[in-house]
Amino acid sequence: MSIKKYLLATIILSFTMGSYANQYYGNGYTIINEHIIEQSDDINVLIYKNITASTVKDGLQQLLDGTGWQLADHPNIDPYISRLYNQKYPNFKRKLNPIPLNKALSYIAGNAWDLVVDPVNKLISFQLKDYYSCSFLSEEKICTSK
Repeated sequence: MSIKKYLLATIILSFTMGSYANQYYGNGYTIINEHIIEQSDDINVLIYKNITASTVKDGLQQLLDGTGWQLADHPNIDPYISRLYNQKYPNFKRKLNPIPLNKALSYIAGNAWDLVVDPVNKLISFQLKDYYSCSFLSEEKICTSK
């Protein structure tokens, strides 16, 4: 009876240890030797940033600093992009960590903007969602949506 229990315990232990074969624990650290799929696409890389910018455009540039990505220039941008770029940077979005780069960019831009990514040229831009494409800058409401 004790041999059966010993064999059963050995089998269970071997299955349990097999799932942790790529991990090493020591001195409070865990080393994982697996390839993380999300990290292979550099737009999904986890970032840790504190943003000190005064405008959204400056904040986006700080966020992209050191990533290899940059903000797209004319003529490849939404004609309304200045409405986003010239806004004051919100204080509650200053500490970003850990968060994937693409999610951080969308978070800073807000719900009215869709993230546009050019992976070939490593350019980032935003497009105003159709729902928000009405101009409230004049007294008359002018809508460009269908």
